[in-house]
Amino acid sequence: ALFAERRPLDVLVHDMGSRLQTKGVNCTFRANAYPDGSFVDLGEGIAMSGPELMFVELARVMEPAVHLLLGMELCGRFSRDAANPRNADVVYGLRPVTTVERLRAFAEEAHWIRGSGRALETIDRIVENAWSPMEALMAALIVLPSDELGYDLWPITLNPRKELGEGLSHLGSAESRVPDIMFTGTDIGINYDGEDHFKLRDIARAAVEADRHPEDPKRSLELEDAIAEARRRIVADKRRDRDLMAMGLTVYSATKEDLEEQGGLDRMMGLCIAAIEDSGARNLANTRRMLKNRSRAAARQEFIWSLMPGPRSVAARK
Repeated sequence: ALFAERRPLDVLVHDMGSRLQTKGVNCTFRANAYPDGSFVDLGEGIAMSGPELMFVELARVMEPAVHLLLGMELCGRFSRDAANPRNADVVYGLRPVTTVERLRAFAEEAHWIRGSGRALETIDRIVENAWSPMEALMAALIVLPSDELGYDLWPITLNPRKELGEGLSHLGSAESRVPDIMFTGTDIGINYDGEDHFKLRDIARAAVEADRHPEDPKRSLELEDAIAEARRRIVADKRRDRDLMAMGLTVYSATKEDLEEQGGLDRMMGLCIAAIEDSGARNLANTRRMLKNRSRAAARQEFIWSLMPGPRSVAARK
C-alpha cells in the first residue's frame, strides 16, 4: 500500500529500535501493557487496533459530539466510509463491533492512555443499536446536555421492538413494530424518514429513460415498477403509523428537512416535549425554557448543520 504524509499509516512499536524509517509512516512507542483484546490479529504478524482502543485514542483528537457519533456507530448496525465518513456511502445491517459495557471496561483498565477520561464521559452518553448515521445523529442531539447544544432528553431507547399483542395482532399488518427512537419510560417516540425514503429519484430516472426511448417497452415497465415501489413504501408507512397508534404510542415523523431548516428540529422536539409532559412522565420546564432562547437556538442550528453531510456542514464547522 502507498501511504502519504497527508494521510500516514500509524504504527505502534514495542521498543524504540523497532521504529520504521519510512515516508508516510508515523511510529509510536509505548511501554505500558495493553489490556487483553486491544488488537485484532490480521495474520502475517500484523495486528490493528481493536474498536475499544481506537475509540479511546480518538477521544483526544475528536470533538465530543463527533466522538459520541463514533461510539454510536461502533455500538450500532451501520458503518460509515473510512476515507469519507460524512458524505460517502454507508453500509447497513451490520452487527455491532462492541458494546457500551466493553468500551467502559476497556477505558477504565487502560486509564493510562491519553484520552481515556474523556472517552468515559462520552461512553456515558452512547445509546446502543442505532441503525443509520442520521438516526445516531438524532439520538446524539437528544441526549447531549443543553450546555453542549443538545436537548438533554436522556434516557432514550433506539429501535425497541413493540409487540401488538393478542388483542391487536389479527387487526394489524404486522405482529410487531420497531420505532426508531423512544423516550424511555414514555409512549412518545420518533421515526426518521430519510432523504429518499420513497425512492422518488428512481421514478424520475425511469421517467427520463422512458421518455428518451418511447419504443422500448422495458423502459415503461421500469417506470411502472418504480411508481409501484414508491406506493408500496407509502402504504407500508401508513400501516406502520396505524399499528403504532393502535398500541397507544405517539411516534412523530422526523425528516432531513427538519434538521436542515432553521429551527425545524426545535419545533419537532417541542412537540415531543409537550407530549411527554402531557403524559405525566417527566417535568421538562427547563427544556422548554431552553428552546425559547434565541441565541442558543441559532447556535444549536449551526451545530446541527456542522454534523450533517453536504456542503453546508463545511461552512457550519468553520
